[in-house]
Amino acid sequence: MDKDTLMNEVNKISGVQGSMIISKDGLVQANSLKDSLDPNLAGAVLSSVFTNIDSQSKRMQRGK
Repeated sequence: MDKDTLMNEVNKISGVQGSMIISKDGLVQANSLKDSLDPNLAGAVLSSVFTNIDSQSKRMQRGK
């Protein structure tokens, strides 16, 4: 499935207002966001969030 088809399928879900595909380093590969949202800013923020979640998940597993 290509990126556009994937995003179109996601956007059909009730309540979804847009979608994007970003790389781990925050580079936007594709997006279907509203014009009022900057995809590059959103990509950078989401990359940071995912990095922090990954880091914290690994730290929590060390305590087992």
